[in-house]
Amino acid sequence: MTRLFLSFYLFIAIAIVGLSAALEPFFYGNDKQLPPSAKEIKTQLEGLSGEARAHVVAQLTTHQPQVLPLSSLAFSEETLTDLLHGEVIALFYQNTVQLYARADDESLYEFTFPAGSDAPPATLYSLVFFIALGLVVALWIWPLWRDLSNITKGIKTVDPDGSIPPIVVPKRSVVAPIASALNALSQQVSELLARHKEMTGAVAHELRTPLARLKFTLGSNDTPDQESWFAMREDVNELERMVQEMLDYLRHDGKPPELNVSHIPVAALLENIVQRVKPQSKNINIHILPTSLNVMGDGYFIERAIENIVLNAVRHAHSKVLLSAEQSKGFVVIHVEDDGPGVAPQDAEKIFTPFFRPDSARSRERGGAGLGLAIVKRIQSWHHGYCSVTKSKLGGANFSISYPTRT
Repeated sequence: MTRLFLSFYLFIAIAIVGLSAALEPFFYGNDKQLPPSAKEIKTQLEGLSGEARAHVVAQLTTHQPQVLPLSSLAFSEETLTDLLHGEVIALFYQNTVQLYARADDESLYEFTFPAGSDAPPATLYSLVFFIALGLVVALWIWPLWRDLSNITKGIKTVDPDGSIPPIVVPKRSVVAPIASALNALSQQVSELLARHKEMTGAVAHELRTPLARLKFTLGSNDTPDQESWFAMREDVNELERMVQEMLDYLRHDGKPPELNVSHIPVAALLENIVQRVKPQSKNINIHILPTSLNVMGDGYFIERAIENIVLNAVRHAHSKVLLSAEQSKGFVVIHVEDDGPGVAPQDAEKIFTPFFRPDSARSRERGGAGLGLAIVKRIQSWHHGYCSVTKSKLGGANFSISYPTRT
């Protein structure tokens, strides 16, 4: 808006000055518009200077001039040069005409005459001036009106996926930033609706499996034994975990939360996580390499991200999980490695998307709703870090999450 205001302000200022300079010669720059007495005096004084001009002025019986200091009037350089070369300058006002002639090096003669009958009325000049100004302003506004019309037509047309057709305006247009912002907003709305549509289908698919197992067990004619009750309890727990993960994922699907940033010792953070996941690790040996590094971020969310990765490693490891940390290129990088089946290279990026099912042995048959790693990726984006997975030296997967080093 500042750019629009400044450009319009400068345009109006230049237009007023330009129109005034263009119309003045047509309305008030012709000697034929001078009254007869002014024409006569102008004819007598032009070409004279010094004592000769003073003698002619002294002989005038009417229209004696005033003598003014040359510095009291602000003439243009061109007009001042004409005066110094002996020319008589006529200036037209609404009801009078002023003649100026050089008296000496520091003063001027000023003659005042009533406007002649041939002089155009001021109302005609004003009418022509404002009509011309309106046309010039309309010429400036027309591209703006055209671009705003294109934007209005675009936002009135909404596609089924929630997006609007791309709004195209020239890059030099003052409303180009508005069009770019609307195009970006359209893309974000389309992606958001697509994500929710994908999640709706995935939720239905994920919940159908444990519900079908429960329905099959409860619908059988056999009296449930201890194993059947245990299986049903596990199905209910799985449903509960899925619903909780979905709620956690959707809770921050829009605006990122306000982070409570603080320094966090990595060693203490990893030790707390290991103690919390031990009941689920059973025969898995979790080892932490010593470290003195600190990370700076929101302790709750960082702990949540690392815990999700550790639980994922425990779920797929055969016997061992290794936790370590290092500092690299301005980042503190935390590694979680396991000796499980690993992640196929083609799935390295996809595995952080919601509800992704890899074709390799690292599938969700061992539990999880497929949102744990998606939550990790979102937490990393809030902290301006990254997450990735490569092959571990233990033979399985090596999940790495990083946090910028801040002072």
